[in-house]
Amino acid sequence: MKVNVGVALALAAAFALLSALHVVWAFGGKLASSAVLPTVEGRPTFRPSPAMTLLVAALLAAAALAVPVRGGLVLPSFPPRLA
Repeated sequence: MKVNVGVALALAAAFALLSALHVVWAFGGKLASSAVLPTVEGRPTFRPSPAMTLLVAALLAAAALAVPVRGGLVLPSFPPRLA
């Protein structure tokens, strides 16, 4: 396996995992939420809306798809190379 292929797969997997985590949070899951939301005196300083959390999840999912496409692992002729 070429190094670039491994990096592309690892990066795509990381984006996919982060996307799935945001979907869980959007639907009320508490998985690791205390570690990522800043708190003051034990109370979160803000509460992201489910819609915004799903938007972030969608953008992360798009990145998870774009990395293997751009790396030539999926749809190797897209986008067409000009040079």
